[in-house]
Amino acid sequence: MKRVLCSIILAVTAIFSAAAVERIPWKAGIMLGYPTAITAGYRFNSSMEANGLVGVSYIAGSFAPVGGIFGANMLFNIMDFDISNESFQLSAGPQINALLGSGYIGLEFLADLRLEYTFWDYPINIFTEIGIGARYISTGSKISVTGMGNIGARYVF
Repeated sequence: MKRVLCSIILAVTAIFSAAAVERIPWKAGIMLGYPTAITAGYRFNSSMEANGLVGVSYIAGSFAPVGGIFGANMLFNIMDFDISNESFQLSAGPQINALLGSGYIGLEFLADLRLEYTFWDYPINIFTEIGIGARYISTGSKISVTGMGNIGARYVF
């Protein structure tokens, strides 16, 4: 038991020591598309980031907002690559959105893919996301295929 406890303490100390050395930014900004929202994210380390959003949801085929959307995702770095000596990051992970509208509630479960670039001379991060998944809406109690796609920009703190 003592060995397990010491191993856990050692692992937690190593993780927090590495986090203190590495730049781990907060990001906040907007995303346009579906969903259109304000967004904020926290990068835990170079391979994992959590994001949240609050915005508006739309009916398929219409640009009229019909309710609110609240979402969160956990993205994992798949790869970093360079284009003309500029570094881009490709990440993927699960996303869940809660939909709240007049007379309905819903849930979306999506597989999210994000391509992003951070200007290190300026504290700006730009990104585009696409995703596909399932949506459940309480009216009619049906499950349907859904997707998402947006572009966004965030300030890096």
